[in-house]
Amino acid sequence: MSEIRYALYEDLKEIRDLWEYSFSDEESFVNYYFEKRYNPGCNLIVKDRALLASLQRNPYKINISNDSQDTAYVVGISVYPEHRGKKLTTKLLNKALEEAYNLGEKISLLMPIDTAIYRRYGYENCFNLYSFEVNLSDIEYKNNKSVNLERITKMTDEIADFLIEIYLEKAKNWDIYLERDRNHYYTYFEEIKVESGEIFLAKNKANEPIGYMVFYPKMEVSKGYVRELFYLDSSALDSFMTLVASHKTQIDSVTIQQPIDSQLMYYFGFNNKISVNLKPFMMARIVDVKYVLEKLAKDMILDLRIKINDGILSQNNQIFHIKNGSVGTSDSKADAVMDIGTLTQLYMGGVSISSAYDLGKIEAKSDILTQLNRLFSDKISYVNEYI
Repeated sequence: MSEIRYALYEDLKEIRDLWEYSFSDEESFVNYYFEKRYNPGCNLIVKDRALLASLQRNPYKINISNDSQDTAYVVGISVYPEHRGKKLTTKLLNKALEEAYNLGEKISLLMPIDTAIYRRYGYENCFNLYSFEVNLSDIEYKNNKSVNLERITKMTDEIADFLIEIYLEKAKNWDIYLERDRNHYYTYFEEIKVESGEIFLAKNKANEPIGYMVFYPKMEVSKGYVRELFYLDSSALDSFMTLVASHKTQIDSVTIQQPIDSQLMYYFGFNNKISVNLKPFMMARIVDVKYVLEKLAKDMILDLRIKINDGILSQNNQIFHIKNGSVGTSDSKADAVMDIGTLTQLYMGGVSISSAYDLGKIEAKSDILTQLNRLFSDKISYVNEYI
């Protein structure tokens, strides 16, 4: 008889074997993950005499409109092929969402292989990144002598603090982002190194940090990859782009990943030889509807009943009555109806009320739509963590 439980250290070999069977990660990355990041207390498994399926919930802190919340990434969902079709993924995800609610988490994050698989569980894509495809021949050399570039060969507290300072300065432009601390940058550095990447730190003449870049010069044949690029002034960006262009004997082009508030196309003069793609990156799902509505309705004069359809968490599958900043449940007729995925996208600022209504995601009359518009606003978000 199979059971769902948290993993023990004695399960580690089986869990790693299933990971290696299911995913195509290099051995160096798998070693890093299970030595540096893995925590059995965050790993739900289905086990009979042997391991059948696994799911991991890696903890993070997410900041949503200046509200710091505990959350977790759902990663590593895997089932042995002979046990697929037995709804083990459904059982694991349902259990993971119940655990998230019991732990006081308000939202769950998920890195999808295929977004269509996870929409049935209430997850919707909420985080996007821009991907710029740039030929090195289109990068102008602008070597600024006032900027000192340092390739980070060892992470220290001082360097981690520099990177945090830069990240927090950029985060002032974002409504939603994952909080980072020293420990994040220590593990991030190790992750980058096992994948043959580099971190470059830019400083000005006063030795102040003005930007950093995470660069993989050998991500693909003839192509480099910039995973993260932050700059506090144009001189840092000039120096980073010149550094990338200096690899012209090794690569022909580079993919540069950027937040949705990126000014990189402006920097390149809207060069029509540069292609830009919007890349769906991360899914999210509200775990605690009441908490979210209370945050949204705080200090608002409203009288509104919203029916949320949630087929997994019964505490969310109710009519919520918002009245003058407070939120309770109601047995009266709802003014608006939507599912948990739509509410999540509205909360995260990924879609507007009008867009959701036009696509049939909301049932409501026009006067109610006006009230709903007061609750939800567009948001700029940035998430670029993989595991």
